[in-house]
Amino acid sequence: MLRRFFPILHVLGLIVLVFGLSMLAPLLLSELTRDGAQRAYDFATLITVGCGLLMWLTGRHWRRELKTRDGILRVVLTWTLLPAFAALPLLGVGGRQMFKAETPTPMKDQKLTPRMAETAKGLWVVYVILTAACI
Repeated sequence: MLRRFFPILHVLGLIVLVFGLSMLAPLLLSELTRDGAQRAYDFATLITVGCGLLMWLTGRHWRRELKTRDGILRVVLTWTLLPAFAALPLLGVGGRQMFKAETPTPMKDQKLTPRMAETAKGLWVVYVILTAACI
């Protein structure tokens, strides 16, 4: 029963591996500009390429014709795994630091306001409604 997932794992591993290799471009740019994010890029790229290679090698001997439901599972796993790998280790920048960098100058010293929290909740409601409508 578990064997039927190995061909999907093979293709998914290839997708993650290519994604990991595409992370080499920002790593190279980070090395050239010495922006201080090299270590985070090293770590994220190594984990992504390693996991992709492991999945690809695990499923390489299990080839078969993929069915429609295999394709759906592959798409769901791709949309789940790639953002997870893209979030490794968030480049060492906390959410508050990003918030401070993106807000206008007078608001930089304030914490998140209740108004922003309400906006975030509203966006989640819209997201859930659109997701339900698409389903």
